[in-house]
Amino acid sequence: NINNEFFYGKNIEYLFPDTGSYEVFLYTVNDYGCSDTAQMDVIVHSTPAAMMSIDPEYGNPPLEVSFSTNSTGTNYFWDFGDLNSEIGSNVFHVYNNEGIYNVFLVVSNEYTCSDTAYGTVSLLPSVLDLQILAIDFIDSISLWQPQLIIYNNSTRPVKKMQIDFGFDNFNEFVYLWNQRLEIGQIERIKLPLLLNSNDKQSSFCTKITAIDVIDQNDVSIDDNFLCASLSDSLYIMKLFNNDNYLNLWINTPSEGRLSCKVVNILGQTLFSSDVIDTSVGMNKYKIPTNNLSTGIYILQINYDDKILTRIFYL
Repeated sequence: NINNEFFYGKNIEYLFPDTGSYEVFLYTVNDYGCSDTAQMDVIVHSTPAAMMSIDPEYGNPPLEVSFSTNSTGTNYFWDFGDLNSEIGSNVFHVYNNEGIYNVFLVVSNEYTCSDTAYGTVSLLPSVLDLQILAIDFIDSISLWQPQLIIYNNSTRPVKKMQIDFGFDNFNEFVYLWNQRLEIGQIERIKLPLLLNSNDKQSSFCTKITAIDVIDQNDVSIDDNFLCASLSDSLYIMKLFNNDNYLNLWINTPSEGRLSCKVVNILGQTLFSSDVIDTSVGMNKYKIPTNNLSTGIYILQINYDDKILTRIFYL
């Protein structure tokens, strides 16, 4: 009799459904009707659930990696995959050579119950390329919540991002994102901010930075920041110099055609662009300035026969 279930035979197997103490009774009878009874308590202990955290998972050698676990147990054995091992719940290890290392953690308790978790550390050349594809505004009871659409174009996953955002610049608020963005994955991240109707004329700007990456820069930082607007007005939101280019951010109320030119203080045209098709909302353009000397210039924007001007300095 095990757990109020009866079995017959000299040798049986039984799977206990849960942890706890169970009474087991054995009844024996011989050919002459003589019988006897034996009783034993069987205690079923819980098995540890092994889990691990690796930070960072990617990098270049020499790379110090932190290994930690929240698993409940009494013994923790780490195998780092490079013929080295360590004992402890939170340990560090330095990898000195390129390669992909398969790591495992064995967690055991005082009853010799154990479980194993697995992970990988990659020390290989990788490319970091995060991209903000768009900013949406989600209607939330007459308020608007910004949502970023982010694409991981890297050759490595990213687990931690810092998102800076604000009005007309991205230095007002900071949001830390701690999940996992796999290679080629698109993630929609709602920011902890609600906009009202008074904010419709403002430009909302955001910037993303991977913060779990060591000694590696994003290959295209232009894709790391983006501005958007709820306004249906035509206006120049931002104008700044960067790497021999004048970066133009302009909000357009509808699809249209845009051209621009750069004029000096004498009225001479030094640069004239081709006609560009625009989309609704915030549009980004780059105007080359490497042939311009230090001085004062005027940027003229022609959008569907509407003219905007802005003075800038080099």
